[in-house]
Amino acid sequence: MMLNRRYEDDPLVQWKLRHSPDERTLLAIDRWLDAAIGPEKALAIEEEVERWWHDRSLPTPDLVACVAWYGYTRLMLQDWKPPIDVPSEEQERWREHRYRITLEDFQTRLAGAAGGFLELAGRDPRLFINLLNYQIDQYLSALKELSSLTLDQYTPRDLTPEDILDGDDFMEQRRLDWPFVIREKLECFEWGMEKLRVLCITEAAPELQLPNRDLYDALLQIDLNGLLARLHDTDPALKRILTHLAESGYQSLDSPIKPHQFWWRHWSQEIKKSPKRHGSERFQQP
Repeated sequence: MMLNRRYEDDPLVQWKLRHSPDERTLLAIDRWLDAAIGPEKALAIEEEVERWWHDRSLPTPDLVACVAWYGYTRLMLQDWKPPIDVPSEEQERWREHRYRITLEDFQTRLAGAAGGFLELAGRDPRLFINLLNYQIDQYLSALKELSSLTLDQYTPRDLTPEDILDGDDFMEQRRLDWPFVIREKLECFEWGMEKLRVLCITEAAPELQLPNRDLYDALLQIDLNGLLARLHDTDPALKRILTHLAESGYQSLDSPIKPHQFWWRHWSQEIKKSPKRHGSERFQQP
């Protein structure tokens, strides 16, 4: 097996080659790696916020996505346990490759992301809340528009080999997944914001100016109950779209490695899929 040199010193790649794990272990590893994405994505957006803070000519960072990545990881870590046993003498090398060996490793990284967001938001709570509420409304408007489209606009295309070589399959997947991506992002945002509110008044971190009652009061101005109500209002239309996708043989949304808490993942288990359409196997999860 030829390995990309960029990954040949990766401890997980080496472990897979030595152990040939079964499918269940591979799925657990995928979830483990998925959980590691969230804090890194949130921290990257926080770096964008820091640059934007000093140069308002830059694009406005996606604050909703920042909180959503934090919430996403919190969801992923429920009932989490290491998928493989990393010997204690090797753990430092794994951490050098950004692997989180223990739940404490994840929590430490998450705490850094949460503290960074609260420190930035505390500089000007009113500005941050106005931006968050504006971005939430933008996402909800997009979700409403997408969920109101006719079902024929969610019928997967039969792609030719040439289409796939041109990358049309990825554009097709993005198009069909997009309303569900927005719905999931807003759900994760709601979960993350609940936790950030608690940290805002319970975390003792003078270097981050925490606890911060003024920021906590500002965060309460985000109507999370209203957000959930509007999401639930779109669910019947989205479930109709999901059923249509399943009947059309589209598989991308039915991923077993994602958190069971997410709403449409329950639906995808309930729907009896019809025989696959020609070419739909390209959307199968590995």
